[in-house]
Formats: sequence, structure tokens, C-alpha cells
Amino acid sequence: MSKEWLRKVEKNEREYPENRLKDLGGVALGLIRQDNIEREKMERENNIERYVYLPAPVYFVESPDDEAALIGINVKIDKKLRSVSWFDTVRERTRKVETISYGDDGVLLFTAQNGYDDNERNMEKFRMSPMTLETYNEKVKEKMGWREFDNENEMIQAFLDSIDNE
Repeated sequence: MSKEWLRKVEKNEREYPENRLKDLGGVALGLIRQDNIEREKMERENNIERYVYLPAPVYFVESPDDEAALIGINVKIDKKLRSVSWFDTVRERTRKVETISYGDDGVLLFTAQNGYDDNERNMEKFRMSPMTLETYNEKVKEKMGWREFDNENEMIQAFLDSIDNE
């Protein structure tokens, strides 16, 4: 065990007394815990490269395999976990991605695994396009039972507010 590691453990125990480990085995656990703290800190600092946030704040989500998918708010791609996450006004959704493409038109297409059926993977297909007032009025408003909006900015703000109030 290097003295540098022991100094890190001692520093960690001073800064975080709740992590103090009293027995000899605890020294090894403390080293592991310190290593984990440093790794997590490094990952947090590198998150800018880990995540890709889609530019539009709200997306219209279409999926022939998931009828509940309709709205995508603050869509992000996690390159490390190979997943796509979004809020849908009720909860956060995450899907492990098998294939993904993003077009110049701002449309995200991806397939995601949704469990197994008879030892074969079930795949879901998703299409996310930036939400417009026209799309909202034609495809979303009636299903959600929401009101009519005067303009697109008002509509987007209402969607963003729906997750802020959760």
C-alpha cells in the first residue's frame, strides 16, 4: 500500500468522517472508496463529453411499439451507457439504444431493446421530431386533454413547466 494512498484515505476521513473505517480491512475499503470518489468526480467533470443534449426543448415522440410515448422533454443521449433519456410530463423514460441516427431536420430515430420474449430481444422503434404548434394541435392536444395555445413559445413553456412542477 503506498503512502500516497494512505494520505488520501486519511484526508478523506477528515473531510468525510462518516466514511471512517476503523479496522485494517477498512483501510483497503477506504482506498476503494477514495478511488470511487475520485472516479465519480472525474466522470462528473467529463459529463460534458458524455452527454449529448438535443437542441429542441420539446419533441413529439412517435413509436408503433409504445403507445404511451408522446412527448419528449429535455432529450439527452448518454454515449457511455448508449441510452436515450427524456421526460414525458409524468416521469423520466430511458431506453438502451441499439441503433441511432440524427438528421439535419432535427429528427432523432432510434431502436431500443425492451426486454426479451421467448429468448428473443423485443425491439422498439422511436422517432422524435421537434414539437411545433401544428404538431401539437393535430396529434397531441386531444390525447393529452391540454388547452389550446396562442403560439409555440407558450406551448413549449407549458411543457417545461410540467416537469418543473413535479
